[in-house]
Amino acid sequence: MKNYNPYTIFVDESGTDNLKKFKDDDRYFVLAFCIFDKNYYIKEAEPKFKKLKFDIFGHDQTIIHGYDMMNCIGDFQCLQDKKIRKIFLDRLTEIIESTNFILISTVIDKKRLNEKYTSAQNPYELALKYSLERVYKFMKERNQINKVTHIVIESRGKDSNFKLNKAFDKIRDGENWDQQKFPFEVEFIDKKSNSTGLQIADLVAEPIRSQHLRPNKPHPNFKTLESKFYCKGGREFTGSNYNGYGLKIFPQIF
Repeated sequence: MKNYNPYTIFVDESGTDNLKKFKDDDRYFVLAFCIFDKNYYIKEAEPKFKKLKFDIFGHDQTIIHGYDMMNCIGDFQCLQDKKIRKIFLDRLTEIIESTNFILISTVIDKKRLNEKYTSAQNPYELALKYSLERVYKFMKERNQINKVTHIVIESRGKDSNFKLNKAFDKIRDGENWDQQKFPFEVEFIDKKSNSTGLQIADLVAEPIRSQHLRPNKPHPNFKTLESKFYCKGGREFTGSNYNGYGLKIFPQIF
């Protein structure tokens, strides 16, 4: 039997990894890794999320997706009522604020990537590599590198999953900064699984992308996320010292 560590990780994206003829509002691609303590996830994170669904929708089968939510699609048609919308968004924001998880995210600036490299690597694969390197560093600090970590990624379709799995295997097997073998295993899970962790990752990724897309109009939820980023120096530096650690931007502006 494998020796599993006490953490589980959920991953989602914001933006597209297309490098050809993308619009200005698709300049950035973001990959967000949400690291949860398993016991906390079971006892605290999931129940809070499910209670919100029961209270607003009457059941817990609604899958919270940022795009559908903001456009009042499907189950979210009820949010056309301004009163219900405010209650729902306020409670959702409070849940994200009060839920404990470590955030590691990579932002790829596709415009600068194309300008800097004549044959640029796929943004998703780049973001995956930089993020996994930081996850490994986090696990090493917590003496967990001899235990298996499961990384749950939202499924993108059979062909995309196959390509991404190949990229993941190469990074895990040594094509990384430290040329280390990472004790990671990946699981591609359909959004329909109704995973609380994947839905939280979805809600986290968009504010990070928006923060870079519109720096003069800060996303209201980004400030909340700053205290969750993996940072240099330990807990006393929570909310700062996260650039280059919990938040990697590539290509970097000097």
